[in-house]
Amino acid sequence: MRIEPLRLPFDLTLALPGSKSEAQRIILSACLAEGRTTLRDATPCDDVRTLVTNLAAMGFGLAWFDEAEGILTIDGGLPAAARTARLDCGPGGVPLRFLLALAAAIPGDWTLTGSPRLLERPLGPLVDALRELGARIESAPDRSLRVRGGGLRGGELGLDASASSQFLSALLLLAPQLPGGLSIALRGRLASPSYAELTVGTLRRFGIETGRDGPRWLVPEGPGRSPGDLRVEGDWSAAGAFFVLARLTRSRFRGTNLRLDSAQGDRLLPLHLEALAAPGDVEIDLSDIPDQAPNLVVAALLRAGETRFVGGAGLRGKESDRIEALVTELARTGADLDGTADGFLVRGGRPLHGAALTCHDDHRLAMAFAILGSLVPGIDIDSPACVAKSHPAFFTHLHGARHSPRCIALVGMRGTGKSTLAPLLAQDLGLECVDTDLVFEREHGPIRRFVEREGWPAFRAHEAAIVAQSAGPGRVLAVGGGAVETPDCARVLQDRALVIWLQEDETTLIERLRHGDRPALGTAPLDDEVRATAARRAPLYASLADFVLGPGSDPTERCAQASAWLRSPWHAHAGSKATSDDHGRQLLR
Repeated sequence: MRIEPLRLPFDLTLALPGSKSEAQRIILSACLAEGRTTLRDATPCDDVRTLVTNLAAMGFGLAWFDEAEGILTIDGGLPAAARTARLDCGPGGVPLRFLLALAAAIPGDWTLTGSPRLLERPLGPLVDALRELGARIESAPDRSLRVRGGGLRGGELGLDASASSQFLSALLLLAPQLPGGLSIALRGRLASPSYAELTVGTLRRFGIETGRDGPRWLVPEGPGRSPGDLRVEGDWSAAGAFFVLARLTRSRFRGTNLRLDSAQGDRLLPLHLEALAAPGDVEIDLSDIPDQAPNLVVAALLRAGETRFVGGAGLRGKESDRIEALVTELARTGADLDGTADGFLVRGGRPLHGAALTCHDDHRLAMAFAILGSLVPGIDIDSPACVAKSHPAFFTHLHGARHSPRCIALVGMRGTGKSTLAPLLAQDLGLECVDTDLVFEREHGPIRRFVEREGWPAFRAHEAAIVAQSAGPGRVLAVGGGAVETPDCARVLQDRALVIWLQEDETTLIERLRHGDRPALGTAPLDDEVRATAARRAPLYASLADFVLGPGSDPTERCAQASAWLRSPWHAHAGSKATSDDHGRQLLR
């Protein structure tokens, strides 16, 4: 697939897929709990489908009520009779690890297998822990696992979860089914602790309270009870690519179903993007956000300075060896980076170019390479369909970003040329032009007469409503000079638009306004009024402006400068202010 570069910054609002991490934990908990659970927004990505299919093969009572909508019904309780089944987990690490723990406890003969890469991924510590509880697990010549299920005991065990927190999560979810529950003593550092906390939160929803005593995790015996209807929250991991792309391109992205109080570790991504925006050398700890490592490495390539990523040793055991794969593939684009024992050293700011990149059937790499291709022309990726593992609609959503340009708002004093420039810029960019003063006059008549009749406060209130209604994707907005003095207007512009501040010298402004038909702002002479108003508004324009068009250019030149800035190569500091000095070259403040 050739990735089409973005033409302009975007304004994108999405309902993200349901978190596959949360969905899989809820599904397993619901199967083991008492009562019926109706689960909504369990987006049928590959991992969730794999888990559901294999649980049904084991004899659990679950089925899709509406698979397209992600509605799943689950009747809790252990299978009535022992079975024999081959459980193919494909490339899914969570399905394999969760199902292995479950298979060890459920009477039956089970064979667990998956893709060659999955069977190479770390599993030994979980197998050892289950054997300590009495599990009968054998490894076949093809590396599949044969399990004679049933007869597990509870009690105490030790666990090394430094390679994956999924080992701990699998045991925590199983623990209530075991006599006496489990006391799990962790040895070494826990990888990705936020995912273990997500598991604890899921158990709590089913009435199972866990405890903690230093490195020891405690889970009592006893089945949980279904709370009935549950809804999976939006996936912060899936949102990561769009947050990074938005930050790099001065764009606006919102996930309607993301929870700010989520237990998902990837909710911390915006904080790491703030760190990347700082000048100089930066260190980023990936411990709680390993899934965002590919996205953050791409972002680091586009900033000046060195970025060292640490805490990501587990990346070598993911769907691919993400450290080796990222270094190898990104080097094809001219990137300067090295892998380390637990992360990366990225020397950013080098020119990048197009290349054919291999995704290694890894959904996280495919999404990160799509970000890069949205910024750097000529990026081709193989096996784009691998995104179905977690975000089946990813490329549809990315297409939506390309075709939803962000609103561009022109601000500045009356007489700076906003109404002249707006239609020129809109035509050049293929966008709609909206002049808020003209909208007002269509609805209320001439501004002068309205102000004489109703006063400035009434005009400003109507103006604010028009700006709020008009500041949408795909538009170039010419905004009245004093709109920025209305707090609601300023907030709308700051949130929804890229703001271009048009400047003009006071002598030119005064000369133009002598012949205009706008009402006076006060009783002072025009010269004094212009100077006082300009001085008052300048800090407001400056606080909102993403780009400044200085005085002296004719409309055609200004249009070219603004268009060049909007279409300029992206930088990690793209949220910084810029000026049209030096022919539109972006200057960082």
